Amino acid sequence: MSQQVHIYLPSLDGGGAERVFVRLANYYANAGLRTRLCVNTATGPLRTIVASNVDLVDFGKNKARETCISLKRYLEKERPTALLCALTVNNLTALTARAGARVSTRLVISERNNLSSNLKRWPLHKQLAIRLGVRALYTKADAITAVSSGVADDLSQISGVNRGKISVIYNPTPDHGEITAAMASPNPHPWLGEDIPVIVAMGRLVPQKGYRTLIDAFTILRASRNARLIILGDGPLLPELVSRAESAGVQNDICFQGFVMNRLDYLVRSSVYVLSSDREGFPNALLEALACGIPVVSTDCDGNGPREILGRSLPETLVPVGDAVKLATTISEQLSSPPSREALDAIATPLTMDHAAGRYLALLEGAATA
Repeated sequence: MSQQVHIYLPSLDGGGAERVFVRLANYYANAGLRTRLCVNTATGPLRTIVASNVDLVDFGKNKARETCISLKRYLEKERPTALLCALTVNNLTALTARAGARVSTRLVISERNNLSSNLKRWPLHKQLAIRLGVRALYTKADAITAVSSGVADDLSQISGVNRGKISVIYNPTPDHGEITAAMASPNPHPWLGEDIPVIVAMGRLVPQKGYRTLIDAFTILRASRNARLIILGDGPLLPELVSRAESAGVQNDICFQGFVMNRLDYLVRSSVYVLSSDREGFPNALLEALACGIPVVSTDCDGNGPREILGRSLPETLVPVGDAVKLATTISEQLSSPPSREALDAIATPLTMDHAAGRYLALLEGAATA
């Protein structure tokens, strides 16, 4: 087993990828491996959960050229045996920096979302630059991982990397101790202590997350039954979403709670978790809800993550993207007839941090992993 692990992230923002890799760094450090977490800038709420035995290396840079130079110098100085990095732009930075540093560091990159869909959020010139970069550089990685088979298939088409060379490593569920602690914690919101069903959704308030459809679905649901909706997350769409709720007359039953670190505290007390995105790789919050024993409803979106999680055991919980009527109907069905705890556990239990961490470590050490 390697005695040192290097992980490279853009920041410590509260995104799903960053959360997974901070947890991964903590896991390796607690297992006795010397672990370094390198970031372009050590800003963001996840800094508070980086374990004290993880060496945090802050490059203090934001611009692409500056971050690439900083990483290049780091590789030249430290010459790590292997480096694990995640997210498309960060992966391209790492590949470029290693080439410039002329070091033998083994580089394992991780793609976290459906790239062809994700590219659409960028201007055309940036889309082209990233496509060209992925096509030119991804083949030079020593190992490539994707967070779902759908993401791997899509990446193979865009990058030209043989699909058989892309390993799928699913995100891990929370540790049992985290769920136990959440259940024992103080109630974070008064609605969660009342008899009215509470729907919880979470994620950045951006178009990808489909909150317009969710508010429309909630409006339809409220016409036939009493319920409330708590949305955890912040972002640029907040004013528009608040206005949409007010126009629909459901503003008193929707709480825009903002970003919270203690999201499990909400999930363990909720009635159903809803994911309304138009694309997701392998959504952490969906796994967290299942691990907490909470019924779920999800869009069957690009990236295929929700289908890979739910399609075999709970296909009835998947709905078409953008279909507010079907989303409302399925939420109502899950509130009325939730699946058994055993059915939820059967999906969540195999997806442990032990398993995911072991597979990443095997790739860092050069072992093959399917």
